Amino acid sequence: MKHPHKGTFFERIARSLRVAGIILRESLRSFLNNNDFEMSAALATYSFFALVPLLFFVISATAGTGNFAAALVTGIEGLIDHLFPRIREFMNLEFSVVTRNPVTIGIVAMIMVFVAAMSLVDSLRTTFFKIFRKDPPSSFVATQLGNVRSALVMLCLFTALTGAELVFSFVTGYLSSRGIEITGARSILISVFFATGCMAFFYSIFLPVRLTLIKLFGASLISAVFIIAMREIFAFVLEANPSYGQTFGSLKVLFVMIVWVYYCFLVILFGAEVAVNTEKRDALVLKNLFAGQLPGRMPDRLLDRFITHHSAGDTIFGEGDAGGTMFYVIEGSVDINREGTYICTMAAGEYFGEMSMLLGTNRSAAATASQETKLVPISQDNFNIILRENAPIVLAILREMADRLKDTDESLFRH
Repeated sequence: MKHPHKGTFFERIARSLRVAGIILRESLRSFLNNNDFEMSAALATYSFFALVPLLFFVISATAGTGNFAAALVTGIEGLIDHLFPRIREFMNLEFSVVTRNPVTIGIVAMIMVFVAAMSLVDSLRTTFFKIFRKDPPSSFVATQLGNVRSALVMLCLFTALTGAELVFSFVTGYLSSRGIEITGARSILISVFFATGCMAFFYSIFLPVRLTLIKLFGASLISAVFIIAMREIFAFVLEANPSYGQTFGSLKVLFVMIVWVYYCFLVILFGAEVAVNTEKRDALVLKNLFAGQLPGRMPDRLLDRFITHHSAGDTIFGEGDAGGTMFYVIEGSVDINREGTYICTMAAGEYFGEMSMLLGTNRSAAATASQETKLVPISQDNFNIILRENAPIVLAILREMADRLKDTDESLFRH
């Protein structure tokens, strides 16, 4: 048995791009199937009622503390500049009113803010469990403790972002005094950098699985690029059309914010879909073998890293061996024998070894390459993903297994 050469650098790049295309296509399909548009609308509503009161709460709590309150307002306004395109002028009025007329701060107000954050966190965790097809904790207490932990982390993230904005304001002010302006492409690159970091932190807290650093960075970068790109487009629309949302009168700022937060959650959920499909990218490629898409019609070299080569007479597995893998025949043929008696031949486009893998038993027969043969080994994890998420493939495999049982029964009846 031998593996083929991995190909040139450009071939590997082309193969990686094709796999990325499959991941993005599958992410869009699952995004639509999971109805993430509806979930984004719900999350935008929860977010508005959780995060916006938090802004006013923090400012009200620090009102009258002099320079610290002024610095905090500056940090929050800078955060709004980065998170919400071109609505700082709307928000300035609200912030000034709050700081001039602080509400009564007490335990009740803090509880209300935290309960609102808990509602947002619970919805986020439920959505990500659905996307990753994971069962949430069955214990109510465990679920609520997880929500409390995530809510506290989210509030800490808000605090850290506000502090980062203060540092950013200080640095930009210092550079500006030296004649260095951070505008245009520089500003966008910095925004993408910080947005990627925030998304990575966000995903690492809320996703129900632990991603590798590369996969986490990839999903975070995609989300950050979409958010920053749309932020610039959204800002351009607001600048070109100042009357946008004017129909809502004094609620214009609320309308603009909700629309923007809704889009942000669309991007966040799509990033989660990319993350989960990146995690199962091998299964996405291999499922085409069972979907009626023969290797000849698949993109060149897409299966290269899976294929194993066998010469005539090579033993694929012996009778009684462990059965943790099944095989798909790409080229050539494989003879199946039991106790030295010939059973059948598996040709190109057919698969074998699935029964012992599914049942968790040892091989009931031996498999030997009858000529130069190319096989694709399929692990149980990948096969489980294929079966779990592709009902038509499950039906096709069940029909194939029924046909094989029928042939076996007819053979026994003849004997």
